[in-house]
This record gives sequence, structure tokens and C-alpha cells, in this order.
Amino acid sequence: MDAGQARTQASANRRESTKDPYIQALRGMAICGVALIHCLPQSPWAVSVRPFLNVWVALFVFLSGYLTGEVSLEDGPSFSGVA
Repeated sequence: MDAGQARTQASANRRESTKDPYIQALRGMAICGVALIHCLPQSPWAVSVRPFLNVWVALFVFLSGYLTGEVSLEDGPSFSGVA
């Protein structure tokens, strides 16, 4: 294992041990809300419910950006997959 892989593995281990269970629970609920929106039929009932489910889409986007930004700052730039 070279130095780059060791640093990546150490960073991944650190992230695993510091995951906040509340953020993970919100993330799970947001994923369920996004899936539910995509499964709703086209009906007047669904149109009236959809605005209340859109909050989960916004939460999912926010948490994805928050968690991805945190990982990017820890790991630094990586060009290992660029050919």
C-alpha cells in the first residue's frame, strides 16, 4: 500500500468513527422522502401532498453538500482517477 492509499484509508476510518447518528437519521428520512416523491402518482391528492414532501428534497440536497464538503476538505484534492 503506498502513502496515498494509506492516507485515504486513515481518513475513511476517521470519518466512520465520527459519524453523527442524528445527521445519519435525518439523511435516511430525507432519502425516504425523495423516494416517496418519485413514487407518487399523478393525481390531485399527490399534487396537494407534494409541497409538504419537498422539504425532504431540500434537506437531502443540503445534507449531501454538507457531508461531501466535509470529506473534500479533509482529504484534499485527488487526481488518482484522472487519465
